[in-house]
Amino acid sequence: MSNIAYLHGWKPELCIQLDTSCNHLADFNRLMVKGFPSTASLQQGGRFEDANRGGFILQMKSRFDDFMSEGKSHESLYVIYAECSRYLRWCDEHNEEAFTQHATKAYFAFLYKEVLLGKIKRSSYTRKRSVMLRLCCDYLDLPSAYFDSIAVTDRSDIEPFEAYTRSDLNQLLPFLRSLFKQTAKQFIAAPETHIDAHQNVPTMTFNWKGEQYKLCGGISKMMCAGTYLLAYYTYANTSDLFQLKQPNNASTSVGEIWYTMPAFKRRAFKTIQVEMGGHELDIPKYAMRFFDTLLEASRLISTDPNATLLQTVVSKQRAPLKNVTLQDSLHKWVEKYFTFTDQTGRRLRPVVSRFRETGAQITTYHQGEFANNNTLNNTLNNTLNNTLNNTLNNTLNNTPKTYMESTYLQSEKSVKVKMRTYIRLLIGGATS
Repeated sequence: MSNIAYLHGWKPELCIQLDTSCNHLADFNRLMVKGFPSTASLQQGGRFEDANRGGFILQMKSRFDDFMSEGKSHESLYVIYAECSRYLRWCDEHNEEAFTQHATKAYFAFLYKEVLLGKIKRSSYTRKRSVMLRLCCDYLDLPSAYFDSIAVTDRSDIEPFEAYTRSDLNQLLPFLRSLFKQTAKQFIAAPETHIDAHQNVPTMTFNWKGEQYKLCGGISKMMCAGTYLLAYYTYANTSDLFQLKQPNNASTSVGEIWYTMPAFKRRAFKTIQVEMGGHELDIPKYAMRFFDTLLEASRLISTDPNATLLQTVVSKQRAPLKNVTLQDSLHKWVEKYFTFTDQTGRRLRPVVSRFRETGAQITTYHQGEFANNNTLNNTLNNTLNNTLNNTLNNTLNNTPKTYMESTYLQSEKSVKVKMRTYIRLLIGGATS
């Protein structure tokens, strides 16, 4: 223990270095005092007001140690720590005694009001409630009765993401296409130059509306732009996009070339196919050129059998693209140098879920609700389900063996999932 840490009350044994994608610290010293000061400010000294919750914080730290020894995910542990810090900051700001039933009820009453005002989504409220319930019961041994009178939102309350308007797309798509096209061209011309470069050394340039910008971490910016464009063209969600393997080519009956990539959905426990081809509505020819370039760039980074389609280079090491890279490499850079606003004056940002919803609404408009539900892998209503099951059973009995062997899960249910995708493509005019 250093003298500085000892003299100013910061205890290194209360600070845990977590093995997360962002190398987060879980510094329990920060929870001991009011205002949640930074680790650096605590180490440097200063006047901080004791929050009188040391017993709770020490117990929480002890449970962290127990869970870590049991192999619990560090990402999950940080979610608990981060949500606890938000709760404690609210308690400090509103002079509430933390970890009491009254304070917990007041905190969620405040959050629910934020939901009603449209400031946070219902899904965010539900997630916060779930995390705080785990914190109180599993880490602090507080009674679950604390949450008996706290409002609950169910799945029927979850609102969809807002689709982009045509005006929004006219701003975002040209920017993302230009960013991807320029960075990909530079990367493909000299891949090792960019792969071996230090993260703080600019190796690429980006020209936009008469201005030139020097880019550090150009590979990540290229792949982040590619991720948003891929979300728009395929309607896939973030988790599906990040786990896509570099694809195989597959011919269709109309002589077109398709790329097919399996993605496993853990919560539904099934494998879906994300497919790209130059068919009538979904994939125009310029989008296929984009995908060819994306695949070429991906293979220049790595051709390992387990390589994902969306990958980047971190400290000269090849790595799959992660959500934190998507946030840090593009969002912070975009918001620092560029300003996009929607028709209501709100800040306009690229968001995978909004691109996905936009594609879904385009599908609904052109092909109907049935095609849209299958595109998004949503549950069909009972009438459609019965009709589809009958069609599937007939189709399964007449499916060529070679097609059956392309199913990734071996159960009858997984075959039906695969065939749902096949019927969706028939409806969309992709095959004949």
